[in-house]
Amino acid sequence: MPLCLDMLVELLKDELLKGKQPSELEEYLTQLFANADVSESGKLGVHEMRDLIRSADFGLNRLQIHTVLADAEYDDEGMADYTKFAPIAAKIIYGMLDVETQLERHAAISMLTEAYTYNGRTAEEIEQALMDVFSNADVSQAGVLPFAQMRVCLENCGLGFTVREVMTLLSVLNDDTPYMDLAQYAFKILQQLSQGAY
Repeated sequence: MPLCLDMLVELLKDELLKGKQPSELEEYLTQLFANADVSESGKLGVHEMRDLIRSADFGLNRLQIHTVLADAEYDDEGMADYTKFAPIAAKIIYGMLDVETQLERHAAISMLTEAYTYNGRTAEEIEQALMDVFSNADVSQAGVLPFAQMRVCLENCGLGFTVREVMTLLSVLNDDTPYMDLAQYAFKILQQLSQGAY
């Protein structure tokens, strides 16, 4: 009985997602974000939007969610106007859920070699460069940095990150996430971004 229920839930979810066009997804996301905006400011933080997209259960993995969040326009506090972001997010999510798009993406990924580097740097080199810049900025040696300071570090670390890459990397963090976690995870995120032009 529980297995049948789980299967029916999954089938229903798949049918609903197939029927959702970008405009419907946009409306859904706008409403989802608005419901979480208790202050009615029209803005949400990157972490709130990440958690809301995850809770919507579109079937996206963590890296796909970070990829979606990369296209929002954030202020220095990590807040974004979700009414402007919803249509962008809907288009990206719809593309990720579209079977043909996924097949094209899979073929493109298969053509890439396993020897991926980011701007000629290996995973270990990226991790070390980020740890150096984060440690230098962390005068109290607390192991965490505020959003605005992390953004400055990523923008000025000399690794050549684009604005989109910086925002994707920042979407991984919570307020209490050690920057060492980001340094270790950054290469995989950058690799995912390079493999999927969403």
